[in-house]
Amino acid sequence: MSYPRRPVYLLYGTQHDRILQARDEILKMLLLPETRNENLTEYVPSGASATVQFSDVFGEIAGDLSTLSFIAEAPKCVVVTNPAELMDGSRRGGRTTRRKAGGGDKKDPIEAISHWIEHELPGTGHHLMLLFFEDEAAGREVQAGGLLYETIGRVGFFQQFGDTKAIFRIEDALLQRNATALFTAIDDLWKPGSGDQAVYNAIVRALRFMMQANIARDRRALRDPA
Repeated sequence: MSYPRRPVYLLYGTQHDRILQARDEILKMLLLPETRNENLTEYVPSGASATVQFSDVFGEIAGDLSTLSFIAEAPKCVVVTNPAELMDGSRRGGRTTRRKAGGGDKKDPIEAISHWIEHELPGTGHHLMLLFFEDEAAGREVQAGGLLYETIGRVGFFQQFGDTKAIFRIEDALLQRNATALFTAIDDLWKPGSGDQAVYNAIVRALRFMMQANIARDRRALRDPA
């Protein structure tokens, strides 16, 4: 598919191969082949961490994208994989600072990043791309509606690559009494050390809702039997 030219991109979801394919297509559109090596910078998780603290590298990224390229009309692009701040679903507003110990104000990191993306990045002529490889079993997911997510939606482009979440498919399979679909969804979610609890929580939650619905129906508390 063709992608629009925007200052910031967010590609996320569980279909990791499609995310990488979209990444390559966008980079091909944004960067000149002869300047790609010089004008492309990537930040990826290191060590045992599955995410990158965007706030830790933000100063370096902002400084890099605020400078001109060596070759005129050759934009730069920074790619950050799994920025942890995208898992923050809080929506801050109004006050943009918080009080530091010892006096003085300090801007919240997510607010500072969001403000820079919306008000400063577009004027640089350069581009920022955020990739997020979701892992439902590990609880590593983008929180739609968060401040950073909404900022990207206003000035950039984002696309999700993924199927219906396994937790929702578990609930549907229980409601439909479909054992095959249930075990398929469980197999997609289950991972040693983390997925077992996620599967347990999903089934308990679905059964709790079904019991509540049955109680309400028996008491004729609902107009709609469904």
